[in-house]
Amino acid sequence: MALTFTIVARERIHAGENGRWEGENKVKVTGTFAPDSSYPTNGEAITAAELGANGTSASIDMILAGNSETGYVWAWDPSAAKMKAFEAGADAAALDEVANTTDLSAEVVPFFAIVTMGS
Repeated sequence: MALTFTIVARERIHAGENGRWEGENKVKVTGTFAPDSSYPTNGEAITAAELGANGTSASIDMILAGNSETGYVWAWDPSAAKMKAFEAGADAAALDEVANTTDLSAEVVPFFAIVTMGS
């Protein structure tokens, strides 16, 4: 259904010596997110507005999710603009995406994101 974000800090990224970020309105965001009780197939959709970026050109550049205490692994899918949850499967192979309607409401996941503010 949805992730609930708690933003701890938001800070503008300034151009480095090489000017890489020059002219772009980039912000780093840190905080936590908490899923609800019904994980949707193919992940939780996220908008830039949920991370504090508004405007028509606002976008999420990247999200890195930290470890949760319950053992799920979260990954950002930039092509779908979704956070996906994975768990160890019974086959001892690569991680499997969490099943549809799984209750992940006990999760509190730290994250770091870079967003482009809109105009």
